Amino acid sequence: MAAGWIDITPETDLAWSDLEAGPALAEVIAATDPEVLPGSARVSFLAACDRMNSWIQAHTVRAIDAVATATVHAWTSDADDSTDSSSVDIADLISRADRLTPEEQTTLNDACALPPASWISDEIAAALHIAAGTATRRMTTATALIHHHPRLWDALEVGAITWSQCLAMLEVITSHHTDPAGNGTDNPTPPDDASYAGDFLELADAVLDAVLPTASNYPPARLRERTRHTLTRLAPEVAAARRARATRNRTGISVWNSGDGLATLAVTGPAVDIHALTSHIRAHANALKETDEVNRASTPDTPNPDASGHRHISWDEPRSIGQWRLAAILTAYGLAPIGIPPATTDTTTPDGARAIPGLDIRIVIDLPTALGLANNPADLPGYGPLDPDLARVLAASGDWTRWITDPVHGYLLDDGDRRLPTARLARYINARDARCDAPSCSRTTRLDIDHTPPYATTGLTNADTLTRACIRHNRSRDKAKWHTPGSRTWVSALGRRYTTLLHQPLPRPEPDDDPPPF
Repeated sequence: MAAGWIDITPETDLAWSDLEAGPALAEVIAATDPEVLPGSARVSFLAACDRMNSWIQAHTVRAIDAVATATVHAWTSDADDSTDSSSVDIADLISRADRLTPEEQTTLNDACALPPASWISDEIAAALHIAAGTATRRMTTATALIHHHPRLWDALEVGAITWSQCLAMLEVITSHHTDPAGNGTDNPTPPDDASYAGDFLELADAVLDAVLPTASNYPPARLRERTRHTLTRLAPEVAAARRARATRNRTGISVWNSGDGLATLAVTGPAVDIHALTSHIRAHANALKETDEVNRASTPDTPNPDASGHRHISWDEPRSIGQWRLAAILTAYGLAPIGIPPATTDTTTPDGARAIPGLDIRIVIDLPTALGLANNPADLPGYGPLDPDLARVLAASGDWTRWITDPVHGYLLDDGDRRLPTARLARYINARDARCDAPSCSRTTRLDIDHTPPYATTGLTNADTLTRACIRHNRSRDKAKWHTPGSRTWVSALGRRYTTLLHQPLPRPEPDDDPPPF
């Protein structure tokens, strides 16, 4: 890919050519049928649509910032009414929330007892059906564009840059932020110290002076490189500080689900260490593969045991090189893989069985599928659906706990309707609700059994009035002005109402409108 390029195609008699992004361009786009345009004009029309996307993103950013401001006002309304305005002007502090001194921030927090900013993210996440972490990043981006780098927002609104180009520049000009001692984290909000904040914004403006005029000529990856190069040229000491900070704050491992029964383990660290580790894994995988081929050639009739010492399900293909590399990692920790074809080189225990990971894996599977009489999807709590072949393999060696499912709806059943939750009812709630019940929250650990609505309102403790909520959403929602007036009903600080859906471990293919059977 070239470093950058300029479209010099002449455009004449195109209604959208000279229009900036905005309502006028939107009207032209809506009235244009691209199917009747000649080929070159269709490309120009596509670019015009992308300019409108920039305009939409700019106003979405402004809306997110407005929601954040309104939420803070909702939190502080009671305090504002009861505070002596001659001594503390709450409204003034809120209007300057992005540039308060440490003393003013302490005053605002003490006067208003503000909840954590994560509750603002909850409002945004629930409205947009996104994860709370995604909402936090979008809110942080909105704050940076609206309050700290409005030049980027202006360029975005008129369609001079795309959303991806905007994020590429913003990532670089905010990532150099750290506190004066060099112990900060990657955060696009300037520090509280006024003098250092001024230096931060001054350097960012100097970088934008250099890269913004020609930013539209570069794809995001190249634009990010140019912006970083400019920043390093203007402030050489920043590169070393940034590398040291990133090494400290971002080195580690992370896991996320990838779909199709897979999950991804990512290792982040200094490049020299990661490349050395990669080379070692590849070499070890090749050695295991070669040894396995030799073993199979010498004993071709040797069966492959599964996790319980019996023959595995039928694997149609041998291990791929990627599967060998996974096996190499597991072998280094004395483990044998579960979800890929077995090999003669797999680690074994002293009694000859494969040394599978000793984890508490829970599989929800219906009885006909477990017996091989049906092929319905199973469920791995905290992950999602599994294909029936893999589910049978995982369930074959597990300890079984019976959870009966309603054959019509697929909901877990329980007969509890008691004043206090018994141990059995608690086990049932923990099995039924894999995640926090709050809208947009995906936590699966450190969850409380929670009453929604509160026990003081209903006086009931049963399967319909109990759910699970993380510590924050259970214990501080009143402070954040969220409340739960009904079963699985959440009302936000700004009055938006959300009803969360009951998890179905084994959902039926044809949904219906009947309520769950409890």
